[in-house]
Amino acid sequence: MNNLSTSFTLGKAGAINGANVEHNNRDFIAANVDTNRIADNITYTRIDVREAYRDLFGEALETYNAKQTRNDRKIDDYYEHIANGRREEAFYEIIVQFGDGKNCPVGSQGGELAKRLLDEYMRGFAQRNPNLFVFNSVMHLDEVSPHLHINVIPFYTRERKNGLSTGVSMRAALEEQGFTNKHKKENSLVEWEDSELKIMEQILKRHGLGREVKNALYAHMSVDEYKESQDEQKIVATQSWNAENAVAKLRHENATLKVENQKLTTEKHSAWKGFYYSVPEKQSYVMERLSELQIPFRETESGFEAQDIHTAQIRKLEKQFKPSNNSHREVLRDLLDNDENLDRLAELNKRINAGATLTSLRNEFAALDKSVAEKESKLAELKSELAFFRDLHSKGERCFKFYDENESDLAFLVKHKVTADNYERIMQLITANESEIAELEKSLPDERAKLRESSDTLTEMEKIAAGTYVQSLIEEHKPRLQSEFVRNGLKRVD
Repeated sequence: MNNLSTSFTLGKAGAINGANVEHNNRDFIAANVDTNRIADNITYTRIDVREAYRDLFGEALETYNAKQTRNDRKIDDYYEHIANGRREEAFYEIIVQFGDGKNCPVGSQGGELAKRLLDEYMRGFAQRNPNLFVFNSVMHLDEVSPHLHINVIPFYTRERKNGLSTGVSMRAALEEQGFTNKHKKENSLVEWEDSELKIMEQILKRHGLGREVKNALYAHMSVDEYKESQDEQKIVATQSWNAENAVAKLRHENATLKVENQKLTTEKHSAWKGFYYSVPEKQSYVMERLSELQIPFRETESGFEAQDIHTAQIRKLEKQFKPSNNSHREVLRDLLDNDENLDRLAELNKRINAGATLTSLRNEFAALDKSVAEKESKLAELKSELAFFRDLHSKGERCFKFYDENESDLAFLVKHKVTADNYERIMQLITANESEIAELEKSLPDERAKLRESSDTLTEMEKIAAGTYVQSLIEEHKPRLQSEFVRNGLKRVD
Protein backbone atom coordinates (compact mmCIF):
# COMPACT_ATOMS: atom_id res chain seq x y z
CA MET A 1 0.00 0.00 0.00
CA ASN A 2 1.85 3.10 -1.26
CA ASN A 3 -0.97 5.67 -1.39
CA LEU A 4 -4.17 6.40 0.51
CA SER A 5 -6.95 8.87 -0.26
CA THR A 6 -7.97 11.57 2.24
CA SER A 7 -11.53 12.66 2.91
CA PHE A 8 -12.60 15.78 4.85
CA THR A 9 -16.30 16.69 5.21
CA LEU A 10 -17.76 19.71 7.00
CA GLY A 11 -21.45 19.62 7.98
CA LYS A 12 -23.72 22.18 9.63
CA ALA A 13 -25.87 21.54 12.71
CA GLY A 14 -28.88 23.13 11.03
CA ALA A 15 -28.63 21.13 7.78
CA ILE A 16 -30.32 17.81 7.02
CA ASN A 17 -27.71 15.07 7.59
CA GLY A 18 -25.24 17.86 8.39
CA ALA A 19 -24.49 16.81 11.99
CA ASN A 20 -25.80 14.06 14.26
CA VAL A 21 -24.25 13.80 17.73
CA GLU A 22 -26.73 11.10 18.81
CA HIS A 23 -25.64 8.86 15.93
CA ASN A 24 -21.97 9.54 16.68
CA ASN A 25 -22.41 8.49 20.32
CA ARG A 26 -24.55 5.48 19.34
CA ASP A 27 -27.58 6.76 21.23
CA PHE A 28 -29.39 5.17 18.32
CA ILE A 29 -28.05 2.45 16.03
CA ALA A 30 -28.16 2.84 12.23
CA ALA A 31 -28.50 -0.14 9.89
CA ASN A 32 -24.86 0.07 8.73
CA VAL A 33 -23.45 -0.35 12.27
CA ASP A 34 -21.95 -3.69 13.38
CA THR A 35 -23.31 -3.92 16.95
CA ASN A 36 -20.61 -6.44 17.88
CA ARG A 37 -17.94 -3.78 17.29
CA ILE A 38 -19.55 -0.78 19.05
CA ALA A 39 -17.32 -1.38 22.09
CA ASP A 40 -14.27 -0.89 19.83
CA ASN A 41 -15.17 2.77 19.13
CA ILE A 42 -12.77 5.34 20.65
CA THR A 43 -14.33 8.36 22.41
CA TYR A 44 -11.95 11.31 22.81
CA THR A 45 -14.38 13.95 24.09
CA ARG A 46 -18.01 13.85 25.19
CA ILE A 47 -19.56 17.02 26.64
CA ASP A 48 -23.21 18.02 26.37
CA VAL A 49 -23.47 20.91 23.90
CA ARG A 50 -25.50 23.08 26.31
CA GLU A 51 -22.92 22.53 29.04
CA ALA A 52 -20.18 23.48 26.57
CA TYR A 53 -22.06 26.71 25.75
CA ARG A 54 -22.34 27.57 29.46
CA ASP A 55 -18.60 26.99 29.98
CA LEU A 56 -17.61 28.98 26.89
CA PHE A 57 -20.05 31.88 27.00
CA GLY A 58 -21.58 31.99 30.51
CA GLU A 59 -19.47 34.88 31.79
CA ALA A 60 -19.74 36.86 28.53
CA LEU A 61 -23.53 36.36 28.48
CA GLU A 62 -23.87 37.58 32.06
CA THR A 63 -21.84 40.72 31.24
CA TYR A 64 -23.88 41.34 28.07
CA ASN A 65 -27.24 41.03 29.87
CA ALA A 66 -26.08 43.35 32.66
CA LYS A 67 -25.50 46.11 30.09
CA GLN A 68 -29.00 45.88 28.58
CA THR A 69 -31.48 48.57 29.62
CA ARG A 70 -34.45 46.73 28.09
CA ASN A 71 -35.40 43.31 29.44
CA ASP A 72 -36.59 42.07 26.04
CA ARG A 73 -33.04 42.49 24.70
CA LYS A 74 -31.56 40.10 27.26
CA ILE A 75 -30.62 36.57 26.16
CA ASP A 76 -31.88 33.83 28.49
CA ASP A 77 -30.26 30.85 26.75
CA TYR A 78 -27.38 31.55 24.34
CA TYR A 79 -27.48 28.05 22.79
CA GLU A 80 -31.19 28.41 21.95
CA HIS A 81 -30.53 31.97 20.73
CA ILE A 82 -27.95 30.73 18.20
CA ALA A 83 -29.71 27.45 17.28
CA ASN A 84 -33.00 29.23 16.54
CA GLY A 85 -31.40 32.23 14.83
CA ARG A 86 -30.47 32.78 11.19
CA ARG A 87 -26.97 34.25 11.45
CA GLU A 88 -24.75 31.41 12.75
CA GLU A 89 -24.70 27.63 13.12
CA ALA A 90 -24.82 26.35 16.72
CA PHE A 91 -22.05 23.86 15.92
CA TYR A 92 -20.41 21.97 13.05
CA GLU A 93 -19.46 18.36 12.42
CA ILE A 94 -16.25 17.27 10.69
CA ILE A 95 -15.84 13.75 9.29
CA VAL A 96 -12.26 12.67 8.57
CA GLN A 97 -11.15 9.48 6.79
CA PHE A 98 -7.98 7.94 5.40
CA GLY A 99 -8.54 5.36 2.66
CA ASP A 100 -11.90 3.66 2.12
CA GLY A 101 -13.77 0.39 2.58
CA LYS A 102 -11.75 -1.28 -0.18
CA ASN A 103 -8.19 -0.71 1.06
CA CYS A 104 -8.80 0.05 4.77
CA PRO A 105 -11.73 -2.08 5.98
CA VAL A 106 -12.15 -2.41 9.74
CA GLY A 107 -10.24 -5.40 11.15
CA SER A 108 -7.70 -5.55 8.32
CA GLN A 109 -4.05 -4.45 8.29
CA GLY A 110 -5.09 -1.39 6.26
CA GLY A 111 -7.85 -0.67 8.79
CA GLU A 112 -5.34 -0.71 11.67
CA LEU A 113 -3.10 1.68 9.73
CA ALA A 114 -6.03 4.05 9.10
CA LYS A 115 -6.83 3.89 12.82
CA ARG A 116 -3.30 5.05 13.73
CA LEU A 117 -3.40 7.85 11.13
CA LEU A 118 -6.77 9.10 12.42
CA ASP A 119 -5.58 9.00 16.03
CA GLU A 120 -2.56 11.13 15.10
CA TYR A 121 -4.81 13.62 13.30
CA MET A 122 -7.25 13.85 16.23
CA ARG A 123 -4.57 14.41 18.88
CA GLY A 124 -3.25 17.46 17.05
CA PHE A 125 -6.64 18.97 16.12
CA ALA A 126 -7.25 21.15 19.21
CA GLN A 127 -3.73 22.63 19.15
CA ARG A 128 -4.11 23.57 15.48
CA ASN A 129 -7.61 24.97 16.00
CA PRO A 130 -7.77 26.89 19.32
CA ASN A 131 -10.99 28.66 18.25
CA LEU A 132 -12.88 25.45 17.41
CA PHE A 133 -13.97 24.00 20.75
CA VAL A 134 -14.33 20.20 20.48
CA PHE A 135 -17.28 19.11 22.61
CA ASN A 136 -17.75 15.66 21.05
CA SER A 137 -15.29 13.49 19.13
CA VAL A 138 -15.27 9.76 18.42
CA MET A 139 -13.55 7.31 16.08
CA HIS A 140 -15.98 4.79 14.61
CA LEU A 141 -14.61 1.28 14.25
CA ASP A 142 -18.01 -0.43 13.91
CA GLU A 143 -18.74 0.49 10.29
CA VAL A 144 -17.06 -0.46 6.99
CA SER A 145 -13.89 1.61 7.50
CA PRO A 146 -12.42 3.70 10.36
CA HIS A 147 -13.34 7.40 10.42
CA LEU A 148 -13.59 10.34 12.85
CA HIS A 149 -16.62 12.44 13.80
CA ILE A 150 -15.55 15.77 15.38
CA ASN A 151 -18.22 18.20 16.64
CA VAL A 152 -16.98 21.75 17.21
CA ILE A 153 -18.29 25.12 18.39
CA PRO A 154 -16.51 27.98 16.54
CA PHE A 155 -15.97 30.99 18.79
CA TYR A 156 -14.28 34.39 18.75
CA THR A 157 -12.58 36.12 21.69
CA ARG A 158 -11.92 39.60 20.31
CA GLU A 159 -14.60 41.86 21.73
CA ARG A 160 -17.03 43.47 19.30
CA LYS A 161 -19.06 46.69 19.36
CA ASN A 162 -22.33 44.75 19.49
CA GLY A 163 -23.13 41.37 20.98
CA LEU A 164 -21.15 39.22 23.38
CA SER A 165 -17.44 39.76 24.02
CA THR A 166 -16.98 36.04 23.32
CA GLY A 167 -19.48 34.45 20.93
CA VAL A 168 -20.23 32.04 18.10
CA SER A 169 -18.98 32.69 14.56
CA MET A 170 -17.13 30.37 12.17
CA ARG A 171 -15.78 33.25 10.09
CA ALA A 172 -14.49 35.19 13.12
CA ALA A 173 -13.06 32.01 14.66
CA LEU A 174 -11.06 31.20 11.53
CA GLU A 175 -9.89 34.81 11.21
CA GLU A 176 -8.48 34.64 14.75
CA GLN A 177 -6.63 31.49 13.67
CA GLY A 178 -5.08 33.41 10.77
CA PHE A 179 -7.37 32.34 7.90
CA THR A 180 -8.68 35.44 6.14
CA ASN A 181 -10.60 36.30 2.98
CA LYS A 182 -7.52 37.11 0.89
CA HIS A 183 -9.51 37.65 -2.28
CA LYS A 184 -12.81 36.69 -3.87
CA LYS A 185 -11.62 33.25 -4.95
CA GLU A 186 -10.15 32.21 -1.61
CA ASN A 187 -12.21 32.71 1.54
CA SER A 188 -11.26 31.71 5.10
CA LEU A 189 -13.32 28.49 5.11
CA VAL A 190 -11.76 27.14 1.91
CA GLU A 191 -8.29 28.17 3.11
CA TRP A 192 -8.81 26.37 6.44
CA GLU A 193 -10.10 23.18 4.77
CA ASP A 194 -7.07 23.13 2.46
CA SER A 195 -4.83 23.55 5.50
CA GLU A 196 -6.40 20.52 7.24
CA LEU A 197 -6.05 18.42 4.07
CA LYS A 198 -2.35 19.34 3.98
CA ILE A 199 -2.02 18.15 7.59
CA MET A 200 -3.54 14.81 6.54
CA GLU A 201 -1.03 14.60 3.68
CA GLN A 202 1.85 15.31 6.10
CA ILE A 203 0.64 12.49 8.37
CA LEU A 204 0.68 10.13 5.39
CA LYS A 205 4.25 11.15 4.55
CA ARG A 206 5.40 10.52 8.13
CA HIS A 207 4.18 6.95 7.69
CA GLY A 208 5.91 6.53 4.33
CA LEU A 209 2.71 6.94 2.30
CA GLY A 210 1.57 9.25 -0.46
CA ARG A 211 -1.82 10.79 -1.13
CA GLU A 212 -4.01 9.08 -3.69
CA VAL A 213 -5.59 11.74 -5.90
CA LYS A 214 -9.17 10.90 -6.74
CA ASN A 215 -9.73 14.35 -8.26
CA ALA A 216 -13.29 14.58 -7.08
CA LEU A 217 -15.29 17.22 -5.25
CA TYR A 218 -18.75 16.09 -4.16
CA ALA A 219 -21.19 18.82 -3.25
CA HIS A 220 -24.14 17.92 -1.04
CA MET A 221 -23.94 14.08 -1.39
CA SER A 222 -25.56 12.45 1.63
CA VAL A 223 -24.36 9.19 3.23
CA ASP A 224 -27.37 7.31 1.84
CA GLU A 225 -26.71 8.60 -1.69
CA TYR A 226 -23.07 7.57 -1.45
CA LYS A 227 -23.99 4.06 -0.25
CA GLU A 228 -26.54 3.71 -3.03
CA SER A 229 -23.90 4.63 -5.62
CA GLN A 230 -21.49 2.10 -4.12
CA ASP A 231 -24.17 -0.65 -4.13
CA GLU A 232 -24.86 0.00 -7.81
CA GLN A 233 -21.16 -0.39 -8.58
CA LYS A 234 -21.05 -3.71 -6.69
CA ILE A 235 -24.02 -5.07 -8.65
CA VAL A 236 -22.35 -4.17 -11.95
CA ALA A 237 -19.05 -5.63 -10.79
CA THR A 238 -20.62 -9.00 -9.93
CA GLN A 239 -22.37 -9.54 -13.25
CA SER A 240 -20.87 -12.24 -15.44
CA TRP A 241 -20.19 -11.83 -19.08
CA ASN A 242 -19.11 -14.29 -21.75
CA ALA A 243 -15.61 -13.99 -23.21
CA GLU A 244 -16.55 -12.17 -26.42
CA ASN A 245 -18.69 -9.56 -24.71
CA ALA A 246 -16.01 -9.07 -22.06
CA VAL A 247 -13.30 -8.36 -24.68
CA ALA A 248 -15.57 -5.95 -26.59
CA LYS A 249 -16.53 -4.24 -23.35
CA LEU A 250 -12.90 -3.84 -22.27
CA ARG A 251 -11.95 -2.30 -25.61
CA HIS A 252 -14.84 0.13 -25.37
CA GLU A 253 -13.99 0.98 -21.76
CA ASN A 254 -10.34 1.50 -22.67
CA ALA A 255 -11.28 4.05 -25.31
CA THR A 256 -13.73 5.72 -22.94
CA LEU A 257 -11.15 5.86 -20.17
CA LYS A 258 -8.66 7.57 -22.46
CA VAL A 259 -11.21 10.28 -23.23
CA GLU A 260 -12.20 10.51 -19.56
CA ASN A 261 -8.57 10.65 -18.49
CA GLN A 262 -7.91 13.52 -20.87
CA LYS A 263 -11.01 15.27 -19.53
CA LEU A 264 -9.94 14.75 -15.89
CA THR A 265 -6.42 15.94 -16.63
CA THR A 266 -7.77 19.10 -18.23
CA GLU A 267 -10.19 19.58 -15.32
CA LYS A 268 -7.45 19.03 -12.75
CA HIS A 269 -5.34 21.86 -14.15
CA SER A 270 -8.33 24.12 -14.81
CA ALA A 271 -8.29 27.20 -12.54
CA TRP A 272 -11.17 28.02 -10.25
CA LYS A 273 -13.03 31.26 -10.90
CA GLY A 274 -15.76 33.15 -9.08
CA PHE A 275 -19.34 33.68 -10.26
CA TYR A 276 -21.38 36.47 -8.63
CA TYR A 277 -25.04 37.46 -9.03
CA SER A 278 -27.06 40.48 -7.93
CA VAL A 279 -30.28 38.43 -8.16
CA PRO A 280 -30.32 35.65 -5.49
CA GLU A 281 -32.92 33.65 -7.44
CA LYS A 282 -30.59 33.47 -10.44
CA GLN A 283 -27.67 32.23 -8.33
CA SER A 284 -29.91 29.61 -6.68
CA TYR A 285 -31.17 28.42 -10.06
CA VAL A 286 -27.64 28.01 -11.49
CA MET A 287 -26.36 26.19 -8.37
CA GLU A 288 -29.30 23.81 -8.39
CA ARG A 289 -28.75 22.95 -12.07
CA LEU A 290 -25.00 22.42 -11.46
CA SER A 291 -25.87 19.92 -8.74
CA GLU A 292 -28.23 18.10 -11.12
CA LEU A 293 -25.49 17.98 -13.80
CA GLN A 294 -22.89 16.85 -11.19
CA ILE A 295 -20.62 19.75 -12.03
CA PRO A 296 -18.39 20.48 -9.01
CA PHE A 297 -18.67 23.92 -7.39
CA ARG A 298 -18.07 25.40 -3.97
CA GLU A 299 -20.22 28.12 -2.46
CA THR A 300 -18.62 31.31 -1.16
CA GLU A 301 -19.99 34.13 0.94
CA SER A 302 -20.86 36.23 -2.11
CA GLY A 303 -21.59 33.60 -4.79
CA PHE A 304 -19.86 30.38 -5.81
CA GLU A 305 -16.71 29.13 -7.52
CA ALA A 306 -16.35 26.61 -10.32
CA GLN A 307 -13.50 25.57 -12.57
CA ASP A 308 -12.91 27.63 -15.68
CA ILE A 309 -13.50 24.57 -17.89
CA HIS A 310 -17.21 24.72 -16.95
CA THR A 311 -17.66 28.43 -17.71
CA ALA A 312 -19.44 27.85 -21.04
CA GLN A 313 -21.95 25.50 -19.42
CA ILE A 314 -22.58 27.96 -16.57
CA ARG A 315 -23.17 30.83 -19.03
CA LYS A 316 -25.66 28.59 -20.85
CA LEU A 317 -27.52 27.93 -17.59
CA GLU A 318 -27.58 31.66 -16.84
CA LYS A 319 -29.36 32.30 -20.16
CA GLN A 320 -31.93 29.61 -19.33
CA PHE A 321 -32.92 31.39 -16.11
CA LYS A 322 -36.25 33.18 -16.33
CA PRO A 323 -36.65 35.92 -13.70
CA SER A 324 -39.86 36.15 -11.74
CA ASN A 325 -42.12 39.05 -12.68
CA ASN A 326 -43.88 39.08 -9.32
CA SER A 327 -44.95 42.50 -8.15
CA HIS A 328 -44.36 43.65 -4.56
CA ARG A 329 -48.00 42.78 -3.92
CA GLU A 330 -47.44 39.19 -5.11
CA VAL A 331 -44.19 38.92 -3.13
CA LEU A 332 -46.01 40.11 -0.02
CA ARG A 333 -48.80 37.59 -0.65
CA ASP A 334 -46.22 34.80 -0.82
CA LEU A 335 -44.46 36.03 2.31
CA LEU A 336 -47.71 36.16 4.24
CA ASP A 337 -48.47 32.57 3.26
CA ASN A 338 -46.77 31.77 6.53
CA ASP A 339 -48.49 31.02 9.83
CA GLU A 340 -46.04 33.05 11.90
CA ASN A 341 -46.42 36.24 9.83
CA LEU A 342 -50.19 35.86 9.63
CA ASP A 343 -50.48 35.35 13.38
CA ARG A 344 -48.41 38.47 14.04
CA LEU A 345 -50.56 40.59 11.69
CA ALA A 346 -53.84 39.11 12.95
CA GLU A 347 -52.93 39.91 16.56
CA LEU A 348 -51.86 43.45 15.63
CA ASN A 349 -55.06 43.97 13.62
CA LYS A 350 -57.11 42.85 16.63
CA ARG A 351 -55.30 45.36 18.85
CA ILE A 352 -55.82 48.20 16.36
CA ASN A 353 -59.54 47.39 16.06
CA ALA A 354 -59.74 47.57 19.86
CA GLY A 355 -58.40 51.12 19.74
CA ALA A 356 -54.65 50.61 20.06
CA THR A 357 -52.42 53.35 18.63
CA LEU A 358 -48.66 53.74 18.30
CA THR A 359 -48.67 55.98 21.38
CA SER A 360 -50.76 53.58 23.47
CA LEU A 361 -48.54 50.64 22.49
CA ARG A 362 -45.44 52.62 23.49
CA ASN A 363 -47.04 53.51 26.84
CA GLU A 364 -48.02 49.87 27.36
CA PHE A 365 -44.48 48.70 26.63
CA ALA A 366 -42.96 51.34 28.95
CA ALA A 367 -45.32 50.31 31.78
CA LEU A 368 -44.53 46.60 31.35
CA ASP A 369 -40.80 47.28 31.12
CA LYS A 370 -40.95 49.34 34.32
CA SER A 371 -42.99 46.67 36.09
CA VAL A 372 -40.57 43.88 35.15
CA ALA A 373 -37.57 46.00 36.15
CA GLU A 374 -39.14 46.85 39.52
CA LYS A 375 -40.00 43.21 40.24
CA GLU A 376 -36.52 42.04 39.28
CA SER A 377 -35.03 44.73 41.53
CA LYS A 378 -37.38 43.70 44.36
CA LEU A 379 -36.44 40.04 43.86
CA ALA A 380 -32.73 40.85 44.10
CA GLU A 381 -33.39 42.92 47.25
CA LEU A 382 -35.38 40.10 48.89
CA LYS A 383 -32.69 37.53 48.11
CA SER A 384 -30.08 39.83 49.66
CA GLU A 385 -32.27 40.25 52.77
CA LEU A 386 -32.82 36.50 52.97
CA ALA A 387 -29.08 35.86 52.99
CA PHE A 388 -28.69 38.48 55.76
CA PHE A 389 -31.51 36.99 57.92
CA ARG A 390 -30.10 33.47 57.57
CA ASP A 391 -26.65 34.67 58.59
CA LEU A 392 -28.15 36.57 61.55
CA HIS A 393 -30.12 33.52 62.72
CA SER A 394 -27.09 31.28 62.33
CA LYS A 395 -24.96 33.58 64.52
CA GLY A 396 -27.76 33.82 67.11
CA GLU A 397 -28.11 30.07 67.21
CA ARG A 398 -24.38 29.57 67.74
CA CYS A 399 -24.23 32.14 70.55
CA PHE A 400 -27.55 31.59 72.38
CA LYS A 401 -28.34 27.92 71.71
CA PHE A 402 -24.91 26.28 71.57
CA TYR A 403 -23.17 28.93 73.75
CA ASP A 404 -20.32 29.44 71.28
CA GLU A 405 -19.74 33.04 72.35
CA ASN A 406 -17.58 34.25 69.48
CA GLU A 407 -16.72 37.91 70.12
CA SER A 408 -17.25 39.09 66.55
CA ASP A 409 -20.60 37.24 66.36
CA LEU A 410 -21.74 38.76 69.66
CA ALA A 411 -20.75 42.25 68.52
CA PHE A 412 -22.69 41.73 65.26
CA LEU A 413 -25.80 40.56 67.18
CA VAL A 414 -25.62 43.49 69.64
CA LYS A 415 -25.36 45.92 66.72
CA HIS A 416 -28.61 44.53 65.26
CA LYS A 417 -30.33 44.27 68.70
CA VAL A 418 -30.61 40.49 68.64
CA THR A 419 -30.87 38.80 72.05
CA ALA A 420 -31.41 35.32 73.45
CA ASP A 421 -35.10 36.17 73.86
CA ASN A 422 -35.84 37.39 70.31
CA TYR A 423 -33.39 35.60 67.95
CA GLU A 424 -35.92 32.80 67.22
CA ARG A 425 -38.27 35.40 65.74
CA ILE A 426 -35.82 35.78 62.85
CA MET A 427 -37.19 32.50 61.45
CA GLN A 428 -40.55 34.23 60.95
CA LEU A 429 -38.80 36.87 58.83
CA ILE A 430 -37.00 34.16 56.83
CA THR A 431 -40.27 32.28 56.16
CA ALA A 432 -42.09 35.45 55.07
CA ASN A 433 -39.14 36.42 52.86
CA GLU A 434 -39.00 33.00 51.19
CA SER A 435 -42.75 33.12 50.51
CA GLU A 436 -42.49 36.54 48.83
CA ILE A 437 -39.53 35.39 46.71
CA ALA A 438 -41.47 32.31 45.57
CA GLU A 439 -44.44 34.44 44.48
CA LEU A 440 -42.21 36.81 42.51
CA GLU A 441 -40.30 33.98 40.81
CA LYS A 442 -43.62 32.40 39.83
CA SER A 443 -45.06 35.58 38.29
CA LEU A 444 -41.93 36.98 36.58
CA PRO A 445 -41.77 34.51 33.62
CA ASP A 446 -45.32 35.52 32.55
CA GLU A 447 -44.44 39.20 32.96
CA ARG A 448 -41.32 38.77 30.82
CA ALA A 449 -43.34 36.92 28.15
CA LYS A 450 -45.88 39.78 28.07
CA LEU A 451 -43.01 42.26 27.75
CA ARG A 452 -41.51 40.37 24.78
CA GLU A 453 -44.95 40.17 23.14
CA SER A 454 -45.49 43.90 23.71
CA SER A 455 -42.05 44.64 22.24
CA ASP A 456 -42.78 42.54 19.12
CA THR A 457 -46.19 44.22 18.64
CA LEU A 458 -44.66 47.69 19.06
CA THR A 459 -41.88 46.87 16.57
CA GLU A 460 -44.40 45.72 13.93
CA MET A 461 -46.55 48.83 14.50
CA GLU A 462 -43.51 51.12 14.16
CA LYS A 463 -42.56 49.41 10.86
CA ILE A 464 -46.08 49.90 9.51
CA ALA A 465 -46.17 53.52 10.67
CA ALA A 466 -42.80 54.15 8.98
CA GLY A 467 -43.89 52.38 5.78
CA THR A 468 -41.07 49.82 5.98
CA TYR A 469 -43.05 46.69 6.93
CA VAL A 470 -43.25 45.14 3.45
CA GLN A 471 -39.56 45.84 2.75
CA SER A 472 -38.54 44.28 6.08
CA LEU A 473 -40.47 41.10 5.24
CA ILE A 474 -38.76 40.93 1.85
CA GLU A 475 -35.33 41.37 3.47
CA GLU A 476 -36.13 38.61 5.99
CA HIS A 477 -37.18 36.35 3.09
CA LYS A 478 -33.88 36.69 1.16
CA PRO A 479 -31.65 34.66 3.53
CA ARG A 480 -34.36 31.98 3.81
CA LEU A 481 -34.46 31.69 0.03
CA GLN A 482 -30.68 31.39 -0.21
CA SER A 483 -30.42 28.93 2.68
CA GLU A 484 -32.64 26.44 0.83
CA PHE A 485 -29.63 25.62 -1.33
CA VAL A 486 -27.12 25.15 1.52
CA ARG A 487 -27.81 21.55 2.51
CA ASN A 488 -25.00 19.42 3.96
CA GLY A 489 -22.23 21.98 3.74
CA LEU A 490 -19.19 21.36 1.54
CA LYS A 491 -17.73 17.91 1.04
CA ARG A 492 -14.17 17.66 -0.20
CA VAL A 493 -12.42 14.43 -1.20
CA ASP A 494 -8.84 14.49 -2.51
